[in-house]
Amino acid sequence: MLTQTQSNSVRAARLLFFLLALVMAVFAVLTVRHGTPMWVASLIMLDAVLLDLAGWLLARRSTFIFFAAFILAAGNIVAIFFDEIGPVDLALQVAFSALLLLLIVQREQFLPAREE
Repeated sequence: MLTQTQSNSVRAARLLFFLLALVMAVFAVLTVRHGTPMWVASLIMLDAVLLDLAGWLLARRSTFIFFAAFILAAGNIVAIFFDEIGPVDLALQVAFSALLLLLIVQREQFLPAREE
């Protein structure tokens, strides 16, 4: 179902999802080494898996997948505010905000084509 003619916005969004998934997976491993409870690290790893899954499925042009990806990105933005804000958190905030903005502005590229 993935096509060769994906727009640049779809490629950019998928790349952001994959990069953020990688960052969150690395962050999950590093937090375990620094004494964070395992359940917290597991939630971060689950987030990484969901980000990766959203990146893979986003090109399918499904309304459900688009809104699930949108909620995932927005949820990560909100979740960052519940942590101590540092330079890494600010960088993640910018990346997730850019992803959310891309999803909003280019939503017609991610949603199924309308039939008139």
